[in-house]
Amino acid sequence: MPLQMNGVEAWITVDNKVQLAEYEVDVDCERATATCWISGEPGQTFAIRWRELHEEKDISGFVIMDGYELGGRVLQASSHASAIFSRIATSPTSCLPLTFSALPRSAGIGADWKTLGAITLDIHEVQIGEAKLHEGFSSYYRRDEGSPLSSATPFSSTEVSSLGKIASFVFKYRPMDVLRYHSVVPNVVTWESNLHLGDKRRAPESEDNTSDEEETGQAEEYIRRLRPRRPLRAPYYGPQTKRMKI
Repeated sequence: MPLQMNGVEAWITVDNKVQLAEYEVDVDCERATATCWISGEPGQTFAIRWRELHEEKDISGFVIMDGYELGGRVLQASSHASAIFSRIATSPTSCLPLTFSALPRSAGIGADWKTLGAITLDIHEVQIGEAKLHEGFSSYYRRDEGSPLSSATPFSSTEVSSLGKIASFVFKYRPMDVLRYHSVVPNVVTWESNLHLGDKRRAPESEDNTSDEEETGQAEEYIRRLRPRRPLRAPYYGPQTKRMKI
């Protein structure tokens, strides 16, 4: 679910527009800031998306990643779409895709890491000015970005004037194994089974092939053995008496 604050929602997607799950979401209404953890693998491309829920204002989102100001996007009112920020213009005709940084092994999840491993999106209500050619962030080159991508159409930029800040969204990213190590993401134990919903299970067959009739006969014989026997009469060799009516 996207982060929400003051009528604006923001989220991050990766390949095929799949939204990344947010963990340990913290909402500070006094500071108008929503913070969460996301999984970001080094070198993985991503896009930042946001939109105004009521579509009543012209807004602009300004992105800061790892301490670098990357510019932003303008989203006009009643645009019926979300703003997408997925590349950085390094010149009027070249750009770099947004990718997660390869953080040092010492990068934990403590309060000391405020800029490195964090993506901040500041949303402002703006007054839109004129458009001009984008000069690009020529000084922005990261060691893991690779060569810039070329564009046949020059990038343009739009001048805006801030009328006031609406909200801030902070996405703190680490590789999934780091988040699990620090219990930000719970470890999930998977259980594999060849059974599927609706499959019937067969009861284990007994190695004893005795039929029901044989089992019944064996049980009756066992009962007869346990039943106490009547004492047999001793033989009598004396005179026989005859009963007579008187």
